[in-house]
Amino acid sequence: MTARALLVAEAGVAAGLGHLARCTALACALREQGFEVEALGLGATEATELDGVRWEPYRPGRAAAGPTPAILVLDTYDRAAWTEVAALRHGRLVAFEDALPTTSAADVVIAPQGTSGAGGRVLAGLRFACLRKPFWGIEPRLVREQASRVLVTTGGGDLGGLASRIATGLRERLPALSLELVWGPG
Repeated sequence: MTARALLVAEAGVAAGLGHLARCTALACALREQGFEVEALGLGATEATELDGVRWEPYRPGRAAAGPTPAILVLDTYDRAAWTEVAALRHGRLVAFEDALPTTSAADVVIAPQGTSGAGGRVLAGLRFACLRKPFWGIEPRLVREQASRVLVTTGGGDLGGLASRIATGLRERLPALSLELVWGPG
């Protein structure tokens, strides 16, 4: 019998694509390891597909159906949703460090930026960054001694106008830089 992995991630319009992108990358990697993957989007009103992974809208009854998943991946900042989904039957609970409600909330924590005291098993460092499948196997790029272009993006929410403040600070300190600013609908 094939092991089942259930991934539940933020997928509402205001959430942007960050949660879906990193969980889709993880779903693709799990498939390559032989897992049967089911992906459910919190806040989604309709199904969507990303890199061959079909994300269905999250419904509590649907998420609880079927065999117990060996792995439950949970990616949300919403504490009520976290509590609801984490209460589902599951084997190991996997979460991203920035979305943990408490440091010991997950069995396995993915922390590409390092760790700040998360409990359980921590997969720390950039080698654990969940990049979408189109980025797998890309040749390393030559890094120049001095930057000439910078892309500034802070995710779908851009809380407090952070992206704009970063771009303004860069423009003031390094006026010769070519800057591109991207922010989400939130």
